[in-house]
Amino acid sequence: MPIQRRLPKRGFCIINRCKASELNFYDLTSLSDNDVSLATLKKHKLISNRITKVKILNTGICNKLFNINGLHVTDKAKLAIEENGGSVT
Repeated sequence: MPIQRRLPKRGFCIINRCKASELNFYDLTSLSDNDVSLATLKKHKLISNRITKVKILNTGICNKLFNINGLHVTDKAKLAIEENGGSVT
């Protein structure tokens, strides 16, 4: 029997897909904490537990002090956070 019949059919799905999400500033204003990390976003249920990467976009008004740890941030969002006295690490 040929090998293509003996192997299981997998389809066209990516098995090790990276689960990513995007957040805006108006999503972050509902947080009571100033420190924003992946764990705090999961704790406040802004993202699901399956998400492994988060990127913060510059959509909305950043009028709160944020200290962002371990998340991806766009360049304009980083400028808006640092103008309000926050930090991105």
